Amino acid sequence: ASRAVDNQHGTSWVALPEDTAPKLELELSTPTKGRVLMLAFGNHNEEDRGRFDRPTRLRIEFRGRKVQTLEVDVPARDEEKLVVELEKTLALRGLSIEVLERNTGSKLPGRVAIAEVQWLEEL
Repeated sequence: ASRAVDNQHGTSWVALPEDTAPKLELELSTPTKGRVLMLAFGNHNEEDRGRFDRPTRLRIEFRGRKVQTLEVDVPARDEEKLVVELEKTLALRGLSIEVLERNTGSKLPGRVAIAEVQWLEEL
């Protein structure tokens, strides 16, 4: 999971091929305020295009004092980041990103990759 939060798009969290319901779980050591989640996926650059399975729909659970769960569609273009804006600022303590639907990759089928997770105060 640490590879998804290292500020390097060249590294990724990669699900195992036998994982039929991939889920990235992140726990923060201290609550961090924000309201914008940005996700980059493993197929984001030209040389990796189509390499990994491409998520098309996600369930995201934001854990603060309360839990907020959203189901979102992922942008159709691999190089485009998913941006999720919450209505209110949240002191995030944990995050769960579950892949609900995906398209199969050509080079590493069965493997979903999340290259970067960013939690921001504003866009």
